[in-house]
Amino acid sequence: MSESLKRKIAVLLTMTKQRGCSEAEAIAAAEKAAQLMREHGLSEADVLFTKCSAKSKTRGAGTRDRLWGSLALNTNTALIFEDGLATFVGAGPGPEVAAYLFAVLNRAIDNAIAEYKATPNYRRRKTAASRRGAVQDFTAAMVMRLREKLYTLFIDVRSPDQRASAVTARNEMFPDGRPAKAPPSPKFRNGVALAMGSDAGQRVELSHGLGRQAERLQLGA
Repeated sequence: MSESLKRKIAVLLTMTKQRGCSEAEAIAAAEKAAQLMREHGLSEADVLFTKCSAKSKTRGAGTRDRLWGSLALNTNTALIFEDGLATFVGAGPGPEVAAYLFAVLNRAIDNAIAEYKATPNYRRRKTAASRRGAVQDFTAAMVMRLREKLYTLFIDVRSPDQRASAVTARNEMFPDGRPAKAPPSPKFRNGVALAMGSDAGQRVELSHGLGRQAERLQLGA
């Protein structure tokens, strides 16, 4: 399906009285959009919503995966994991921004974990289980801090209505999709790892390089 056709229909759907068109122009645009959608078997969701994916090592049940629901919420998108990908569905640049941040944040978490594993707090753990638990505590605390930063970054962008529409569009695009298993509730044991994870999350700079993207997201709302 031609993307130019989808863009043409999307433009027609924006031609409303609320946006300065006369009643006759709005009616004509709506009729033309409906005609084109019928001819090409398209729904409004096909036209107005897009999807963008990023490679994912997890499927929604890992410690860091608590971050991705917040990312989708804050970018007015809906998330689905499929075939090693995290796919975000939504309107405007939302999916592109979400997929970009998904990759950026995953790298930040991976790098921070690697640095944490070189610290005495991790290295003095004697068993594989205690080391695994320390990494989980570190990651959980980092994720909590990053969720707070996302909430602040997108405070002027979040829209419950757009988010609900994105969820509906995702369900239409992926009718056989199933909800991901929720990550287990963390059981914190290592206070030092928690503090270090929180500090690592605070050091992640989300505004640098995202101002233009966030502005586009807001303007496209």
